[in-house]
Amino acid sequence: MKFATRYLVPALFSLCAAGCASGPSYEEFSGAIEPPLPLDGRIYFYSTTDTHTDFRLPVTLNGEEVGKVRPNGFFYVDRLTGQYEISVPAAERNLSLALQDGDVIYIKVDARTGLFAGRVELVPVDRSVGERELNSTTYVGKQAVVARH
Repeated sequence: MKFATRYLVPALFSLCAAGCASGPSYEEFSGAIEPPLPLDGRIYFYSTTDTHTDFRLPVTLNGEEVGKVRPNGFFYVDRLTGQYEISVPAAERNLSLALQDGDVIYIKVDARTGLFAGRVELVPVDRSVGERELNSTTYVGKQAVVARH
């Protein structure tokens, strides 16, 4: 009993804590998110993929890595208005979009596992769909990324 209390219980707790570790839920985090600055727009990247693998797909915006999307996770970036090219490894195709002042754009990173290889697709979704689907995600960004290029 002493062995279990001293070694086994802390080890099991550590494994559970490591496996269950995640950021705050969208609902918890959304109240702390400031609106974009004037002349900026915001892009949310998220995945609602519920897989048994813990993928971390780097997302690039005009060639610059802006974050990594994970299963049931989200992050966002604020950028000046302009034309942007979004890419993710293994995506069937890149996505181009025009970001306008005050825009809030939702990009779903749809990652699916297959028999031999996975498939990734960048899917722009309507605001109502994006907001609804973000409610089942947790924040996986390091911090709000604001770059004034």
